[in-house]
Amino acid sequence: MNRTAWILAGGFAFLGMYGCSPSTGEGGDPSPGGSDAKAVTSEEDVLGVAKLPFPERAVEDDRVVLGAHTDLSGPAAIWGVPGRNGAQMRFDAANAAGGVHGRMIEYVVEDTQYQTPNAIRAANKLLHSDHIFAMVLALGTPQNNAVMPIQFEAGVPNVFPFSGSRSMNEPFHKLSFTQRGVYYDEIRAAVQHFHETKGRTRPCPIYQDTDYGHEILEAVIDQAAELGLEIPASSAHKKTETEFTAAVLKLKNADCDLVLFGTIYHDTLLILDTAKRMGWTDDDFVGNDAAYRQAIANPESGAAEGYHVFTH
Repeated sequence: MNRTAWILAGGFAFLGMYGCSPSTGEGGDPSPGGSDAKAVTSEEDVLGVAKLPFPERAVEDDRVVLGAHTDLSGPAAIWGVPGRNGAQMRFDAANAAGGVHGRMIEYVVEDTQYQTPNAIRAANKLLHSDHIFAMVLALGTPQNNAVMPIQFEAGVPNVFPFSGSRSMNEPFHKLSFTQRGVYYDEIRAAVQHFHETKGRTRPCPIYQDTDYGHEILEAVIDQAAELGLEIPASSAHKKTETEFTAAVLKLKNADCDLVLFGTIYHDTLLILDTAKRMGWTDDDFVGNDAAYRQAIANPESGAAEGYHVFTH
């Protein structure tokens, strides 16, 4: 096995970090870490990655450089900061144990504030200035969608992105490694569950007007069509929106009995708080993995009481 393959295989072995769990990819193909995963003994064992024409990117005799574009100070920092910290702790532990085949891991993280133009600028720096070997824990569906073509052209893998979008693993790409559930599947399961268990027949999506939010909208539309349900109303908003009175009133007046969230942190809480202030508490409000953290569950206002999340 050549040096690139050894570094990639060794680096992935150290990535049992924040947010990673054994899983099986779509189509039944075992993903790294799944129950069918086998020991790395050849180039084929890293999904053929080593056979691609990798440049020798930031792989030196004494170090290997990894990178990430993530949100450290914007609306999704609730995920970006602990993700960065968890990864850094794991890399520090690996370095203390001698690194990867004697090479220390350097982790270069750029703050995007959850803005796609910032992610593109950060990626260009990481790829062309830092010459990272792999992108690890890049955050955001729109941001990853914008950056992946650039980094794949440069031969840089995308490892464990902070996104549950189908675009993280569809179509298949040998440089793409994901480890989490899919938002689309979670929302479809939620619509079916509440229809079957509580008789909900009027699902309505409220979502960010981004690639991520549109995937939530698509999930609601597809599952409603399969069940023969009407979607009385929907509401889209900018990811920086802070006023939801009109949006929530629109859904309430449309007699929506199941509200599906394509939101992240602040907008989730603001929508729930707005609904509570309007006295709208007798229907169901449901999020997915992107709208699921302890900070959302425990606001001082109690607005999240009764809020459901489908995650896997």
